[in-house]
Amino acid sequence: MLGLKELIQVFVHIKDEKEMKQLFHEIFTEKERETLSDRWLLMKEIHNNTPQRKIAEKFHMSLCKITRGAKVLHEKKSICKKILDAKN
Repeated sequence: MLGLKELIQVFVHIKDEKEMKQLFHEIFTEKERETLSDRWLLMKEIHNNTPQRKIAEKFHMSLCKITRGAKVLHEKKSICKKILDAKN
């Protein structure tokens, strides 16, 4: 997982949105970017108390993926929850 550790450090040091966007285009495929985007959007929907079946229908996702996202948001130390709470 050395590569992941290095990649996280790269993300931490990029402060410019344009550079981050370019990095995403350089290292992730279009499908991978779509998957990341959809995962974030579903987390937002879960955070806004949208029913899981509606989320599944809206994003054409399995209930398993949505349930996983819900579990993440219910964890006490969830960074996603912290970020989403701060956005509201």
